[in-house]
Amino acid sequence: MTGTTSYVTNTIWSGRTLLQQLELDNGGKKAWQTFQYETGTDRLMQSKVDVYGSTTGPAKESNYSYDQIGNVKSIADTAGAGTPDLQCFGYDYQNRMTESWTRRPRRPRPPRPARSAARSRSRARARRPVTPLPAPRPWAVRRRTGTRTPSTRSATA
Repeated sequence: MTGTTSYVTNTIWSGRTLLQQLELDNGGKKAWQTFQYETGTDRLMQSKVDVYGSTTGPAKESNYSYDQIGNVKSIADTAGAGTPDLQCFGYDYQNRMTESWTRRPRRPRPPRPARSAARSRSRARARRPVTPLPAPRPWAVRRRTGTRTPSTRSATA
């Protein structure tokens, strides 16, 4: 970036040289990006962006999960009061990312009124079985070359 003003106006580092916080300011509202790490592995567990004067909480929050060897399994993002986004990742035997997908967030259901036991049983029998959707497989890795195959779509039943 070029210009006469700095965008990053302050940084905070841990004793182990891990970046803990960036203070960002371009002359408008200040923002802070804060990082939290897992003790022992120093893996990034959470990244949060706070904006000065915000009353609705963080502008963005990302939470990371890992498998035993350090591959990212999922990233859960929430932007402000928006809908959460969960991105998941799969790996092959050589720890190469072979698939990634986004799960739909679950919407909270409104509470149901209380029903009698006999009425609940008769409704349960009348329900149709639910056919699960096939697992998403947006792309795969070719074993010989290690390159990705073109995007594929799963058909619904």
